[in-house]
Amino acid sequence: MNRSMRLFARLYPASWRNRYEAEFNALLENVDPSWRTSLDILKGAVAMQLRTFSFRKLIAAACLSGLLVALGLWIATPKRFSSEAIIDISSPSADEKVVSQYVNRFVMNQLSRSVLKEFIEKRKLYPRERAKRPLEEVVEEMRRNIFATHHRDYPSKIFIIFSYEDPITAQRVTGDLVSKFMEYGMENYLRAGQIDYRSFTLELSDAPTLPTVPSSPKPLPIIVAGLAAGLVVGLSLALFRHSPKPA
Repeated sequence: MNRSMRLFARLYPASWRNRYEAEFNALLENVDPSWRTSLDILKGAVAMQLRTFSFRKLIAAACLSGLLVALGLWIATPKRFSSEAIIDISSPSADEKVVSQYVNRFVMNQLSRSVLKEFIEKRKLYPRERAKRPLEEVVEEMRRNIFATHHRDYPSKIFIIFSYEDPITAQRVTGDLVSKFMEYGMENYLRAGQIDYRSFTLELSDAPTLPTVPSSPKPLPIIVAGLAAGLVVGLSLALFRHSPKPA
């Protein structure tokens, strides 16, 4: 009897092993060891454990299994880190409409494909994606990870955010985006809102942050989903175990 068969045989409930272990081991001595036999023993052990578990233990075991699977998925999923910078616009006319026009023009005119390609090559971004996919698709993925926006309650503040799998790279690229935004600056803002340049300034109030905690994926939703899936599986097993069997 090989090691896996002996290990799986010990997964049967203690009460069952106390009564049948000697006969079961003698039977296994006459069986050719194979992965199919080991799988059959494991299936029998799991089925026997399910039959002997109380309702509470069954639900707890199913929820714990769902939790472990969810944690495994969260660990295996690539993490994203978001670096954020804030730019202040000092102008009496920095209302929401004008700032929105300004940000939209920046995104459309300054974050072109050629500019993003320069960022990708300069910072050596997305090496795995570039090895498997066309550069145009990688550029579009980078565009989806860039956020340039403002808050209604703070129309004079512009938020520049970039998400990437490496926090230091995310911070550096956010700095590149801020520099590009500042270069874009005054002339285009004046065109957007027809503002007197003497009352207008751009200032970096918050430098790009170095993120320490992943922004995505969030662990809590995955853990809740794992627990919920485990609960559903546990209830299904409990109902199946107590369902009437055909004669």
